[in-house]
Amino acid sequence: MAILVRTCCCGCDLRTGILLIGLFGFLSSGLEIYQNVKDYKADRAKEAEALKTLPISDKYKEAVLKLSVVAIAFTVVTVLVNVSLLISYGTLNRYLAYPWFFWQIFSLCYSFGVTIFLIAIWDGFTIFFAVEILGWLLMVYFVVVVYSYIETLRLDPSAFQMGGYVGTQMQPPPYVKFG
Repeated sequence: MAILVRTCCCGCDLRTGILLIGLFGFLSSGLEIYQNVKDYKADRAKEAEALKTLPISDKYKEAVLKLSVVAIAFTVVTVLVNVSLLISYGTLNRYLAYPWFFWQIFSLCYSFGVTIFLIAIWDGFTIFFAVEILGWLLMVYFVVVVYSYIETLRLDPSAFQMGGYVGTQMQPPPYVKFG
């Protein structure tokens, strides 16, 4: 397969992009776990009140609350695959990047299905769905970056080896006299 990109979205090389993607994913997933658990506890404490305030039909309200439990489980797995990606960064082991790659593809498909479900049952379109679409686009690019990282390591395992640059050395032009 081909290497699709050579740099990350910020202009850094693929290895640094993997570090940034792993750190960003780890931190955002940790924050998301905290928020989901807090919301779940609040919803269970005031379940009757929460069910009344959702702008959806009564027959879907329990399903939406159960999706919050699934969201907690998914974010725990996301933390684990981000740790795997960070270890892949440190060890240059492409096999440790595969869990992140496949989990993100699965997660994108799942969130697409859930969002279609929520759009269908929600009374009105909220800004949340527009933000979700932007998140998908960003995650698709991150998947492309990780795929390119995996392919680079597959084609040349020493591509990201640390060490001195052994390429062409800069020489002063002949008209410059030192000394």
